[in-house]
Amino acid sequence: MMFPVVNFNYMNWFMIKDYLTFTIDPERPGGGSVQAKDPDPLAGMSLSDLQAAYTQIAKDNPDSFSENEDQFKEIMRRMLEDENDEIIVPSNSLYIEALPGTHPLLEDFKLIHRAVDVKKAQAEVRHAELENLRLASRLVSNELGDPDIDKVVVIGSGQSVTVDAGQ
Repeated sequence: MMFPVVNFNYMNWFMIKDYLTFTIDPERPGGGSVQAKDPDPLAGMSLSDLQAAYTQIAKDNPDSFSENEDQFKEIMRRMLEDENDEIIVPSNSLYIEALPGTHPLLEDFKLIHRAVDVKKAQAEVRHAELENLRLASRLVSNELGDPDIDKVVVIGSGQSVTVDAGQ
């Protein structure tokens, strides 16, 4: 869809600069033209498509082929150079290592911190396992009281005791 531009500004110029070609007419001061162009003339064309066209034109029209051979070679060179793809990942805390490298992408501190996190998780699992064994041994010895009581206050009969609520 195409819409008319209502308020033209520098951002519009920035966005359309790849789609326009400006020519200047030296015979007319201030004269020239603006033409639309494809910003990526090789879009959608694969190397095999270009090779097939290259072979077909060389076979069907050798004169045209010899006239445009340098342009074919330039297009082929550009396509071979543009084999890399750029991936933009919108994240503030994502680490990606696309290919195994000789050096890790994370700093040494972060790598060590990850190892510490693993050790901490292992210790928490061991603590939970020991706590389960302790609770099981309480059941075996018929200790059915709550094992997580912080404080027990025993008041004998006939004694007057005042317990401060803050303790």
